[in-house]
Amino acid sequence: PYAGNVNYSELSDFFYVWLRLLLVENYKEFAPELTPKAEEIIENPTRGKTSQDFEEGLTQVFQQCNRVLKDDGLLAFTFHHAEGSAWEALLRAVCNAGYAIESVYPIHGESESSLHLLDKR
Repeated sequence: PYAGNVNYSELSDFFYVWLRLLLVENYKEFAPELTPKAEEIIENPTRGKTSQDFEEGLTQVFQQCNRVLKDDGLLAFTFHHAEGSAWEALLRAVCNAGYAIESVYPIHGESESSLHLLDKR
């Protein structure tokens, strides 16, 4: 999930409609004309998805991870976002799911000249 940065379900509809033509007869998951969006963990005011929805969705995901993780297991993941509010939501979700943060390794996930970032400066 990328908060309000990228709505992947909308992007995936481009491919889904073509896959659906081939797969709908054999796979019931392709019955809907477009990808399901109601449960997507995002921030999208147009769809009525708030930052609180994003945080609660992340918390639920991390709670499920915590439920199945071995007692001595570690959870490792990456998160890329430029906004502090998205990072705050992530931190609260991780802590509310019962995790203790042991290490954080910041890395540059994208080049500063990336097309994805051009209009975000």
